[in-house]
Amino acid sequence: PPGRRRRREQAPLLGRDSEVATLEQVVAMAARKSRAHLVLLSGEAGVGKSRLAGELGLRAVRDFRAEVLTGQCVPYGDANVFAAVAEALRRACDRDGAISVGVETDLRARVVERVSALLEVPAEAAECGRMVEGLLHLMDGVTRPGVDPTRARDDALRSTIAFFEALTANGPLVLTLSDL
Repeated sequence: PPGRRRRREQAPLLGRDSEVATLEQVVAMAARKSRAHLVLLSGEAGVGKSRLAGELGLRAVRDFRAEVLTGQCVPYGDANVFAAVAEALRRACDRDGAISVGVETDLRARVVERVSALLEVPAEAAECGRMVEGLLHLMDGVTRPGVDPTRARDDALRSTIAFFEALTANGPLVLTLSDL
């Protein structure tokens, strides 16, 4: 899609040892204490913020068996203010890359499958259904017919927080949101 970076082979990260060490310490502390930590990487375009975050994600997987989710805002054209979070959620529900672009039923099925597994409840459970509806609202930015948009947004945010929290039951979660 427009505004997305192409994936390519990464050269070794050079000259960023102190930054990487600091970030690794934050991940280690978060994993050790089972506490969330927020890191904000800011700087001019092209200085390597995304590359540094990507390297941290690779090391978090290697050293802590973390789940790493990424999302990126596009520079224009997306009215969903949660686009980066929505992309990360899609990736969390599509671990093998099988969701077809634009196929809503395929997305719904994958979200139901992942939520049901995470919550350890049947797919038909009310708790699973509420979370799925909230996540789909955040991913699509569309409110179901008959639901107040403010309530739908609040449910979507609660569902997203609960989903990310459930992911951390199995290990650390590194969520990288780029170009906010």
